[in-house]
Amino acid sequence: MQHPIDYLCSQYKLSLNDLADYLKIKPQQISTWKNGRRPIPKKHLKKLCYVFNIPEDESQIFTESLGVENIVKIDVYAEYSVWKRRKINDDIKFQAYFRYKLAQMNLEYINAKKELNISMNHFMVHNSKESILKEVDKIKKLAQEIEKDAKENHGLLIEYESDEWKE
Repeated sequence: MQHPIDYLCSQYKLSLNDLADYLKIKPQQISTWKNGRRPIPKKHLKKLCYVFNIPEDESQIFTESLGVENIVKIDVYAEYSVWKRRKINDDIKFQAYFRYKLAQMNLEYINAKKELNISMNHFMVHNSKESILKEVDKIKKLAQEIEKDAKENHGLLIEYESDEWKE
């Protein structure tokens, strides 16, 4: 799996040697951080945050694994910094802001999905197989009723929606 520093360097088209030069260290030191042999010193975390437009209170991004959640966070900060720092026309600002909001929504979706998985695991651990199967049957019946109602009322919904747009 790719390390966050590698991902950020590729996103910013920055070599590890260039990053090491900026940090005034040898590239091998960055390798020791990435391999987990040594922690990243606070002074270098601060500089990494600055270089890659990551808020300092999110510096754990450099020490965590590069999962989908961290990729989305990194992309959100990158889009936000483009939108905030450059003096660009309104269309480009809107596009950058839109991508920033979309990335935020993706992050919220990922967090909601995690919470749902945790809740489902908790439910599965604390309930017997029979009670789970009963709940699944109830949900299936409810879904069938909803589908039946939707089919019966489909014409009314289309008519309502089209009337709404006529106004």
